[in-house]
Amino acid sequence: MRDDGDDDDDDDDDARGARRERVERGDDARERDARLTNEVDRTGRAQGVVNGFPLKIVPKETREVEVDFNAEFLTHMLPKMEWGAFVNAAKEIGVEGLPSEIPDDAASDEEFLRTFHHALLEVHVEEGTLVCPESGRKFPINKGIPNMLLNEDEV
Repeated sequence: MRDDGDDDDDDDDDARGARRERVERGDDARERDARLTNEVDRTGRAQGVVNGFPLKIVPKETREVEVDFNAEFLTHMLPKMEWGAFVNAAKEIGVEGLPSEIPDDAASDEEFLRTFHHALLEVHVEEGTLVCPESGRKFPINKGIPNMLLNEDEV
């Protein structure tokens, strides 16, 4: 039996200290993981890269997958797109027919929306490369997954 609450206070202090250590370790772990997965400097870019957008797509193998058409979804996506970069990327993966600018009547132009849908959702790059326009650094795409890790000397 306890006579006073001093032991409870010590237990609370120990728990808070342990929690604080876990949080601190977690922050360190998150920072380490960010370095390992992104390998970027504090600006979010590889060392020496000022503008690495848009990456050039060099496909070796693409695959077409049928996806249900949803005009409402596509219409909501349009304002979020960097349209010029998207059109160039579509051309790089073999999709033609997108206009250089989003049409004023895009929401009601089903032919346009279907072409947009196809480029955005149905053509998958299975094998190939993404190339940084500034550094020329190549990032491989294998089984549809790009590997964006940098080497230690590129960080």
